[in-house]
Amino acid sequence: SEKNLHHLMAVASEYLGSPSSLAKVSAADLSIALWSLTQIYQPSRSHHQKLQSYRSFIKACMKRLRKRSVISPARGCDITLAIRSVERLLGLLDREDDDNDDESPLQPFQDILSLPLKLPGEEDMLDSYIPSLQTNTYGTLPPPTTAQNDGLAVADDLRSEAVTMFHTLVNELLFQPPGGNAQIKLRSLSLQQVADILQTAVALNVSRDDLQTATIEVLDYLMSDPFVLDQTYSCRDISRTLLSLQRLRVG
Repeated sequence: SEKNLHHLMAVASEYLGSPSSLAKVSAADLSIALWSLTQIYQPSRSHHQKLQSYRSFIKACMKRLRKRSVISPARGCDITLAIRSVERLLGLLDREDDDNDDESPLQPFQDILSLPLKLPGEEDMLDSYIPSLQTNTYGTLPPPTTAQNDGLAVADDLRSEAVTMFHTLVNELLFQPPGGNAQIKLRSLSLQQVADILQTAVALNVSRDDLQTATIEVLDYLMSDPFVLDQTYSCRDISRTLLSLQRLRVG
């Protein structure tokens, strides 16, 4: 059942998230674990387990994916899957946060004061009444609670970790292996995987300046003869690539 599935995921993520266990997991396994989480988690059906409970696990995976010894043996497709999975997980977490905000009760309106009727000769009374209206806070939303502020801080911390991981993995895709003619991992990717990287850069609000070297390599790769001649492209991937480049202000 769905409840048992979420319980199994919670137990597995807690075990894999421990330092002793995580140290044995490869980049390929981490990518699959994160992607599996995006596939199992269904916002419209998840009533027994919220994705919020996996924040620590997601963060631990992202930190391990920043280690050179972990990502160096990884294939380009494994790195891209990790990037795409984290972007999707952050989107799901944001959607869950929005749903929680929608469920919070609004301030009741019964305490809202009505404006007095201004009658001839009652200007002084109205003037003395207006300052009290200006300081009245009834009918407004209450300020964020401590728990809500903590939640925002956790979300920002997770997104910051994701940006750091993104830069580390993109640098690995651009890393020139020793040995002369060995190609960079970026040139093993499909258009769909390139689109995933660019789309994640947009979602994480990565600066164009920070992506300048990567963008030049991507454009050079997309215009190379082997890439153009050896692949079949979908309209969706072409659109995602062009839209992401436009949002990154490339060109």
